[in-house]
Amino acid sequence: MKLPDNRADRIKILVLAVVGTAAVIYGVVFGGIRPLLLRKSKLSGDIERIRGDLDRAKVMISRVESTQKDNDAVVGEVLDSSSRNVLQARHGNYLIGARRIVEQAAAPAGVNIVSVTELGVSTLELREAAAGQAAERAFKSYTAEVSARGSLHGLIETLNALEKSNPLLCVSKLQINADEKNPERHQILLRIQWPIWATPETEESLREQISKPPENEAGPPAEEHGVK
Repeated sequence: MKLPDNRADRIKILVLAVVGTAAVIYGVVFGGIRPLLLRKSKLSGDIERIRGDLDRAKVMISRVESTQKDNDAVVGEVLDSSSRNVLQARHGNYLIGARRIVEQAAAPAGVNIVSVTELGVSTLELREAAAGQAAERAFKSYTAEVSARGSLHGLIETLNALEKSNPLLCVSKLQINADEKNPERHQILLRIQWPIWATPETEESLREQISKPPENEAGPPAEEHGVK
């Protein structure tokens, strides 16, 4: 394009060209680049928030793992105590185990067990639960009555063996009658109580908690082992 010969007109045209160029640049910046810059700023903020969420999630996951380990340790202690101190049923019968325990304690002391009779299962008395919560009873009490014959010294040894073998066992009744025909061996009546699980499912549930592997450590599907 040829510029006018008049100097004033040429200046006007140049000014208009500069203004037009500036307008175009302004339009490009604010119409195109500025939205991009704003979007970048928003994305940067979103990324920072996501990073913060990830950091918080990592902390929560580490706490869950630690809590799970503590829970497994407590459950393990409960199951260990259960195997030693809670009377276990055999084929739904507690009397078999109760008699075996009493005989094992009495035999070394020379006390003869005449009979072991089941008296039944009773609910343990617990403190009242907090308002709005039901009182949960994980254990009940199993009671058996033991008739025996032996010396006073043998009886003391038997009781000592019973209490040492199980600190949760309770001798709730003790009766000693003299035998005129054999003064050295008395007629003995014991009432013994053991804790038992309120429901067998409670103990099984605890075993599942501690034995179930995490999902990411579980083995391959059964088909891969040839089991269908």
